[in-house]
Amino acid sequence: MKRLLTILFLLSLFTNINAQFDTEHWFAPMADASNGSEAQQYIYVSTNESTPFKVDIYNNNVIIGTINNLSKGSPQKFYIPREYIITSNNTEINAKATLGLHLVGEKKFFANLRFSVFNHAEILTSKGKSALGNNFFIGMGEQYLNLNENTNRILNAMIGVIATEDKNTITLSDYDPNVIFSDESTDDSKTISLNKGESYIFEAKISSNLNPNLSGLIGAQLDSDKPISVTNGNFLSLAENEGNVDILMDQSVPIERIGTEYVVLKGNGTANGLTNGYTEKSLVIATEDNTEVYVNGSTTPITTLSKGQFYFIRGNFYNPSGNIYNLYIKSTKPIYVYQFLAGTDGTDGTPEFATGGFNFIPALSCYLPSSIDEIGFVSEMPYRSYFENYYNTKLNIITEKGATVSINGTPINSSYGPFALSGNSAWETYVVPNVSGNVTIKSTRSVTAGIAAGNGAVGYGGYFAGFNSVPIISKGGDCEKGNVTLEVDNTYDGYQWYYNGNPYTGPGANTYIITPIESGDYYVKITKASCGSLDSPIFKFQRCPFKTTLAIEVSDCAPTYKITPKFSTSSQTIDISSIKITKAPSYGTATIDATTGEITYTLTDTTVISDTFTYSFSGTDPNYPDTEFVTVNIIVNRLKTITGEALACIKPDKTGDFDLTQAKVSNDTNITKVEYFENYDAATKTFSNPIANFTSYNSIPKTIYAKVTNSYGCTEMAEINLNFYPIPNIDTLKFDSTLCDTDFDGLYEPDFDEISKTIVNNSADFDIYYSLTNDFSAANRLSNNWSYSAPTRVYVLVASKSGCTNATGFLDFKIGTKITVNNIETAVCDNERDGKTNIKISDYLPSTTSGTQYFYYNSLQKAQEAIVGTTTPDNQEITNNTTFYIRTENPGFCPNIFELQIIFNQPETSSKIHDLTICKNNTTSINAGTNFTYYKWSNGTEGQFAEEAEYGVGTHYVELTSTNGCVYKQYFTISEAVDPVIDSVIEQGNSITVNVSGGTAPYEYSLDQINWQKSNFFDNLRRGVQKVYVRDTNICTPIEYEFSIINLINAITPNGDGINDVLDYSDLRVKKDVKISIFDRFGKKVYSSEKQSNYIWNGTENGRSIITGTYWYVLEWTEPDTNTKVTYKNWIILKNRN
Repeated sequence: MKRLLTILFLLSLFTNINAQFDTEHWFAPMADASNGSEAQQYIYVSTNESTPFKVDIYNNNVIIGTINNLSKGSPQKFYIPREYIITSNNTEINAKATLGLHLVGEKKFFANLRFSVFNHAEILTSKGKSALGNNFFIGMGEQYLNLNENTNRILNAMIGVIATEDKNTITLSDYDPNVIFSDESTDDSKTISLNKGESYIFEAKISSNLNPNLSGLIGAQLDSDKPISVTNGNFLSLAENEGNVDILMDQSVPIERIGTEYVVLKGNGTANGLTNGYTEKSLVIATEDNTEVYVNGSTTPITTLSKGQFYFIRGNFYNPSGNIYNLYIKSTKPIYVYQFLAGTDGTDGTPEFATGGFNFIPALSCYLPSSIDEIGFVSEMPYRSYFENYYNTKLNIITEKGATVSINGTPINSSYGPFALSGNSAWETYVVPNVSGNVTIKSTRSVTAGIAAGNGAVGYGGYFAGFNSVPIISKGGDCEKGNVTLEVDNTYDGYQWYYNGNPYTGPGANTYIITPIESGDYYVKITKASCGSLDSPIFKFQRCPFKTTLAIEVSDCAPTYKITPKFSTSSQTIDISSIKITKAPSYGTATIDATTGEITYTLTDTTVISDTFTYSFSGTDPNYPDTEFVTVNIIVNRLKTITGEALACIKPDKTGDFDLTQAKVSNDTNITKVEYFENYDAATKTFSNPIANFTSYNSIPKTIYAKVTNSYGCTEMAEINLNFYPIPNIDTLKFDSTLCDTDFDGLYEPDFDEISKTIVNNSADFDIYYSLTNDFSAANRLSNNWSYSAPTRVYVLVASKSGCTNATGFLDFKIGTKITVNNIETAVCDNERDGKTNIKISDYLPSTTSGTQYFYYNSLQKAQEAIVGTTTPDNQEITNNTTFYIRTENPGFCPNIFELQIIFNQPETSSKIHDLTICKNNTTSINAGTNFTYYKWSNGTEGQFAEEAEYGVGTHYVELTSTNGCVYKQYFTISEAVDPVIDSVIEQGNSITVNVSGGTAPYEYSLDQINWQKSNFFDNLRRGVQKVYVRDTNICTPIEYEFSIINLINAITPNGDGINDVLDYSDLRVKKDVKISIFDRFGKKVYSSEKQSNYIWNGTENGRSIITGTYWYVLEWTEPDTNTKVTYKNWIILKNRN
């Protein structure tokens, strides 16, 4: 990872993991002066909770991600886009921005941000709500200058701030007044205002002509009227050797979290410095005047500082053992202590200045926690496109003397400590090498711990706990969510909360967290075994503002509404000067009377239907004034009229007496008065000729006008149309009263509602009744579900709803004629014998006449009900005897139903037909049996009695007609037998073994084609040429093989008497690949026919006689016609004349 430019840039990371266990963590943003490439940023979180929970990640109060399933043993990491936390954009530096992160968990967890650019990396860890406060002193690296001005331009000193509440005023002061910020401003102090989630980065860059910027911000004071989170350091910083750069960055804590005693454990650098500077050093910043600082128990202060002054302690380490170095720092007043360290000592050739780190050190306190559970991925860092792990990580532990300390449940090995401090006998240290993965530290007394890790180009480290050693109250939660809490750390043994000096009696009074309701002074008394009790500083809690709503109404003719502000809950008196319009109305004005505080709303846009605005006010309590925000929702009540209608019975003179109050002229509920007029002038909006007798106004049908007034005094015109009630009418001839029993229940059911629509025009205007007599009283009226089973006369009354007049008539209901039908039965065949056959119902139905339709159902009930969607398809798969119900309809007749019965048949098969194998060039007779009524063979043979046919090789079929008329096409295959093959005949003496393959086993063997045997072995055979025959189970023409039983000579006497003088196998010349070999009893070959062609041996070896004795010979050849290999083996006695 080394890269040599004008100076040596190395990926260097040696920073703090000062993690704090909490439910919320804030990360203020950073300014990268180098604009580094290949940036990576990941949030790492871990917890000791066994039940998984989630963590939401906010930027500017908006969730940008959620980490799920966080639990002990399962730490998580989450990628953060760079634009949320790190910037090189000048518009976001020395200016208000929306950078930074806010993590909120359902339970407590540790959090740190690990980030890198090319050649550099860093870890920024959250100290939870312990990092939030109002007053800070700034710490960072002391810059140096490089000869190359391009290097100086990538250096900076920066302070990142993020607000945790709205309306926050922040001031940076007491820095070197000659500092020039990167926006070229030179103010003696800077004051900014932020709302929750907003951020600000103060940055000063480095150059050769800006010497005040090298250290001018160290010791500066940062003050806020509400809690903030602060990140301070350098991105980048030049080391003391003036050659190497690195990121030095850490999260600060407010002054109430610091102390007067500290322990610094050396990193991996050189303890007492190098010739060109120190990597291992400590920065001390005083917060009060006359602060004396001592090291290692010395009685002489190493320095005395005024408020805001700083001092670097270089070297001065105590060496209790081996490579263990520690430094004990004590002051007379609270101080900040930062440690500068290295990740390597340079033994690998890399300058240790390239691996610097910057850590805030927690103060020693008896009230430190006794466990750190757990920190995840301690050796991991995201860099470029991968995650780097460093396995030389060492764990530095500081604990009270006499404690028992364990790591992941295992006690620490005695070789790793404890090691003494110089000047403080109450505390001791441990150094444990090569830790990795997830780490849990437990002690029987107070403890804090950190890590140191690195290699030739990377280093990191820092402390995990210790920022809660003073019980400082933090406010958690959010007013918007209604979950505001006051809390201290949960590592103490006992708690008692107090409110305005008295014991707090609300929920959680004896726990680390409460949910306050009332404003006032809160503090908590904590206790810890062996340490005693301690009171926290008072926390002045102002309860959240009340938020209420107010609904009002105005009208376009009365657009003004006056509001007198008042508290909904608080008993405080309102401070009239505090009343403010916090959100102005969109369609009107809202003004405040400065004397009375009365708010006047006036609607200015009368076309809208609603408006809204918000106002706020506070009480007069001098310490804790309550505040309330009221959202006013305005409804614009606009008078709306509708056209009305008044009806009357027509009189003989074609007029009617109209009750105008019948006409509905508005749907509004606040109508106070309606007046009636004969005339209205739309141009001038004036009414004339008022109607006095408006409940009985005699007139012809026409339009008159109503003046409508509502409760606001607004008026509008509404038209009223005067019309006569409709005159009853009836025409029974329009309805065909011949009905059908459509559901086949024997009843005929007229629908009187539909009949009324047919025989009466505008039937909805009248009351229509049906009766079996001319008496239409309620008892005699027929209901709409009336039915008849025989022809019946029904009388009809059409009555005017106004009682003006009536009309009557009658209907003669008759019974319609059904379509004539007959049930059908038919058979179908499953000729494939697969248990099914496909049919179309329509193929089995009679042809229809014009207008006739068939509908298919699978049950009689469905056919009777004829409900839409219950028919069955025309195409059917039949698997057994099935009945379908066919409903037939024709407009001229009543519907009827008949049955279609499908009889499911299957053809028979012949059990006598099966596949056969026959001999070559043969045929065979196939007989199907006599169980069928007709036979049709594929060779053309057919007939009622043609149960047999002759076939040769091939695939054939016969169509067999069963007694039920079904036909089955039955296939069969006749195959040609495959002859066996004689692979070899092994002859030995007067016996042979025949080896056969192919054909169909088992085989039979014979020498005369008369006597056959199952064995392939023949013995005691005569000498000479013979044949062996083989046939397989098909008993086709036998396969023959000619062989010879050689006249096996077992003795020769080569004495020249003409009797048995030679071993003569010259008859073998007709064979192929003949080979005769003779061996003595020791296996030496004395003769081979490969050198001769007459296959005669005269008892010599290379022309010389050999001794009398017993010899072994082997005869081998291949049959020329079959390529069958033959072998003979036997003994022979040689008797020479000598």
